[in-house]
Amino acid sequence: MNMHPSQLENSGRAEIHAFAEKAAAALEKAGCAVRLEYSGSAFGASVYLDVIDPLGFPLHKQVRVSGHRKSGWQSSLVVDISSDAALAELIAAIQARCTPEKQAWVNEMQARQQAEEAAWLQRQIEKEANALARADAKAATGEKLSRLESNAVKARAAGCLVRDGGKIYW
Repeated sequence: MNMHPSQLENSGRAEIHAFAEKAAAALEKAGCAVRLEYSGSAFGASVYLDVIDPLGFPLHKQVRVSGHRKSGWQSSLVVDISSDAALAELIAAIQARCTPEKQAWVNEMQARQQAEEAAWLQRQIEKEANALARADAKAATGEKLSRLESNAVKARAAGCLVRDGGKIYW
């Protein structure tokens, strides 16, 4: 899908920037996240677009809008677009990779990650509660506190327990 600039050949900075911003707007309308990086050299202006597809996956190559060509090897590292047709082809390729099956897989992975994070937080809260209970029992008998118990007591005094949205202190 590596296209060479044709319509923007030897165009000025304003035209290149305008087309890049138009491409960014079209990609965002298609559900992508886009970051523009304005660049240039003695050969002329260039704009690079970092694109993340609607599922949250970055494109493997940067999208490039420019009025000049890159060398053979360097051009293999980017997707050059310079026309509405090339932009439409890029959007179609992005939409083709965002299949319902891939969306379902992404949703499943996100649900699994959220469940793992919730389970981890619950373990931290239990660990904290156990440390505080041991610290309170040891305080009643005058025993020395462990580092974990001491940190839990300090966190409780500072109001930053895990259960209250505070920091992890062990």
